[in-house]
Amino acid sequence: MRYILLIFLGITLVTKSFGVLPPVILENTGNAPSATRIAFVVGNDVYEDKVHFPTLKVCKNDADSMAKALKECGFYVISCKDGNRKAIMDSMGKFIKRLPEFDVALFYYSGHGTEMDGRNYIIPTDLMNPKKTNEVVKLMFKNAAIDIQGTVMAEFAKRQEKYNFLIIDACRISLDDFVPGAKSPVKSENEGFSKPDQKMGTTVVYATGRSQKSFESKGENSIFTNELLRQILIPNVSYRDVFMKASQATMDLVAQHPNDYVGLQQPQVIDMIFKNFQFVSKPVQKEVLPTIIQPAGNPVVVKPAIREAEDLTRYQKADLSYGYMDPDKNIAIPAQFELCDEYFHDERAFVVVNKKYGYINKKGRVAIKCDYDKAYSFSEGLGAVYKNGLWGFLNPDGNIVVNFQFVSVAPFSEGLAAVKVNDKYGFIDKEEKLVLGYNYDEAGSFFNNRACIKKNGRYGFIDRDGKIVIPCIYEEYASFKNGYARVKIDDRILTLSPTGEVIKEVFLTNRY
Repeated sequence: MRYILLIFLGITLVTKSFGVLPPVILENTGNAPSATRIAFVVGNDVYEDKVHFPTLKVCKNDADSMAKALKECGFYVISCKDGNRKAIMDSMGKFIKRLPEFDVALFYYSGHGTEMDGRNYIIPTDLMNPKKTNEVVKLMFKNAAIDIQGTVMAEFAKRQEKYNFLIIDACRISLDDFVPGAKSPVKSENEGFSKPDQKMGTTVVYATGRSQKSFESKGENSIFTNELLRQILIPNVSYRDVFMKASQATMDLVAQHPNDYVGLQQPQVIDMIFKNFQFVSKPVQKEVLPTIIQPAGNPVVVKPAIREAEDLTRYQKADLSYGYMDPDKNIAIPAQFELCDEYFHDERAFVVVNKKYGYINKKGRVAIKCDYDKAYSFSEGLGAVYKNGLWGFLNPDGNIVVNFQFVSVAPFSEGLAAVKVNDKYGFIDKEEKLVLGYNYDEAGSFFNNRACIKKNGRYGFIDRDGKIVIPCIYEEYASFKNGYARVKIDDRILTLSPTGEVIKEVFLTNRY
């Protein structure tokens, strides 16, 4: 499972290593003699045991981005990427040796991690996990992985009068529940880091809640880290607000893209510092760009050099406004929105102006006027919008295709959309025809000809004909978006095939 940890710590362990050691980079901000802040940044993407620790996509990018941001915040930074145990421990030794010199210490880890017997571990690239549960194998695993409580948190306990931060960005689901070969938008999945033995002077931030996923985005960084990077360089903002705003932005993004991110991601902040701290404590020069919204049909953007690009991604200015940049990080649509879609879908992206939602195209033109209370990303050519207490659907030109009549909706997927009337859900097609009647307490989008529904307090799955293919007996669920569904019943997490066959079964332990 992939974790991002901002930590102030100390560790003195050694064990076996395999292959050629990755480079250990010692970096500083250029003002190390006067710096009061130190950071150790680790990012692991590629593991030798690819069956149990599949290759990750953005961990090294996360580490690079975080190292750059921390240097801008005045940190002396030590970095290690794709580190096996020896490489990480050697670098950590340098970090620990310097630790007493600094008031603020920060350890950042992005990669696989897990929890066992109430202890939290980060995973070096050379750890081989036989996936067995006998005590001998568990002991071998503990001696090869890196124990956070016995190292990081132990050092934290010695620094209660200073500033210590632990930030973990990863799924908090059983690693044993991972399905080899499944295509997943999440980083990877493990039992998750348990609640640490936290002392005064330490703030712990989890990028997601217990038993939840931590999603990767289509960009260079994971969702939570991306939002954290946007917040951390804003001047004169307390660390609490940095973490809270990044957490809220993460939840908003996942909620606005139910087709892209199936499930919840609700970051958790446990603060025990009780003192003021700002990552950036002096104003920074702001970019001066036009912020004028023109009438529908006219360009939103008036900057001559701006051009349309195939893949635009959202960015945020120091004043918290949003805009878009192209793949080369050139500004394509200047920041001027209170909120906007992370990416364009069907050539449209929702934007918020004066607390109202509308849509723009990739040229920065207003495609649909900002006149709605809520909006979802376009999906299969239609966008769901909310006004006067009801949901409907628009086409890319802003014409109403499905009238405003629903209490709740999900975006169209595989030609159907789940909609709610009164207290029951059904499914409609794009011609507003009711295809599956209002028979469900809850309903989600179709993926791989399977949609989750809830009846009598339990979840199951139907096909597009409305046939119940997996009975409604489960307490929790995640959809078939990646070819498998994960469900919970009693004290077990099951991974199901599209026919309901149990592929994996994991018993829940060490829950809180």
